[in-house]
Amino acid sequence: MSEQKEKKKTKLREKPEYNKKKSETILEKKTEEKKKDNEKKEQETEKDPFQQMRHNIGDFLRLHRCYTLIPLSAKIVVIDTKLPLKHTFQALAEHQFQSVPLWDSQNHRYVGMYTVTDVVDVLCHYYTNNKIDQLGETTVEDWRGFRKIPERIVGINPETTMFDALYKLSQKKFHRLPVIDPQSPSTILYVIKHLHLLRFVVKSLELSHKALQKSIREIGVARTTNLITTTPQTPVIDVLKIISEKRISGIPIVDKNFKLIDRYSRSDITDFVVTHNLKDLTLPVSEAIMKRRNPEEEYILHTCNLDDSYADVLIKIAELGISRLFCVDEDYRLTGVVSLTDIMNFFVLETEEKK
Repeated sequence: MSEQKEKKKTKLREKPEYNKKKSETILEKKTEEKKKDNEKKEQETEKDPFQQMRHNIGDFLRLHRCYTLIPLSAKIVVIDTKLPLKHTFQALAEHQFQSVPLWDSQNHRYVGMYTVTDVVDVLCHYYTNNKIDQLGETTVEDWRGFRKIPERIVGINPETTMFDALYKLSQKKFHRLPVIDPQSPSTILYVIKHLHLLRFVVKSLELSHKALQKSIREIGVARTTNLITTTPQTPVIDVLKIISEKRISGIPIVDKNFKLIDRYSRSDITDFVVTHNLKDLTLPVSEAIMKRRNPEEEYILHTCNLDDSYADVLIKIAELGISRLFCVDEDYRLTGVVSLTDIMNFFVLETEEKK
């Protein structure tokens, strides 16, 4: 009887060893499959000049440091966390900034970035809860505490490669990265955005290469399905809620035939908070955009076609300094959206996969 029990114990001890060997076999098989997949991808890349060009751009960005992007003279606007929310709206609008670093004067440190996205979230919350009058009393610190926003700032130093900066923007889903002086952590030298990196690429590289003449339709960089839109009659508050929920920087305005009429973007949001009573958020978006802060300036709605080349779209976005292009057909119907973020992510993510 004792011998049988001993045999059972032996079998139980042997079973994990068997499972271990089986696991090792499965792991080896998966590793081999992954290796074959990577080899296949590399072979496809070698055959496709466009894929090779994307990897070349990534390699180019690895050779250059972010200090190259810092101008000799740059204006940095900083907001104190003790500032009432209403005043932060005015600060962004007056300086025409989309984002600024937040400074905790009590603890002498940066605690994050304050952006137009925060403005949208603030307006949606306080208007929906009928507390819009409290914006003059509630501070940035109060708001961040209520939303449980972490008190930290994610930045880079001047020696960071442009590729690493772009990869961090993509990985963290950020739109900007402060460049912090390594000798003085309380000093922000500059704030780098996707646009700065794109302009560097456009300025430094020859984009007439045949590989970059493929259309954005062929490449698939434009979003052509499940497009987020709004109509002229939609109240501003509802447009802001869409922007907040979908985490987008702007939204195209279309008519009943999906013809592109206008767009409502971050600059319109900052304009609204200084040119309108904040209780007017039920105003139709079409009326709001008619009262833009600089109505005397010629307004142009920038568009492209899905058959435009990738190179032309890169150059157009870089030269215009915009964050998106709307794709339209010959009847001006909306067919897609090309965002600056998607364009930059398009080659940095692929390059990282190969690395």
